[in-house]
Amino acid sequence: MSLSGAEVKQRVISALRLDKNWQQKESNIFRIRKLASRDAVLHMQSLGPNWLVTLSRSPTTSVIHLSLWRLGHCTFNTGGILSQCVAQFEPLDAFSFAASLQSRGGTALLAVLGASRGKKG
Repeated sequence: MSLSGAEVKQRVISALRLDKNWQQKESNIFRIRKLASRDAVLHMQSLGPNWLVTLSRSPTTSVIHLSLWRLGHCTFNTGGILSQCVAQFEPLDAFSFAASLQSRGGTALLAVLGASRGKKG
């Protein structure tokens, strides 16, 4: 893999910032975002700064949801709370997932792990 000078510079700067943050004794919170969901979140994964995937369970029906959230930009006028669930489905007996976002084209790949419902006897 070959990288341009600008890409190498950006990666080095990101690595130095990450190293500096790990060495700090106190954390710095840059923004807080609220999701409009009442489900209990079992697992979540960030897909860059603007996307979040969650695996959650409804507390009343025990239905599992895999959701893709678009995280909006924080503004003080709206209290900094902007998020939208753009896709959601109910995988049977899911207990974990993995996700990745293609850097070009805006395509998300989700892999869901779940228990088998084999037929007995």
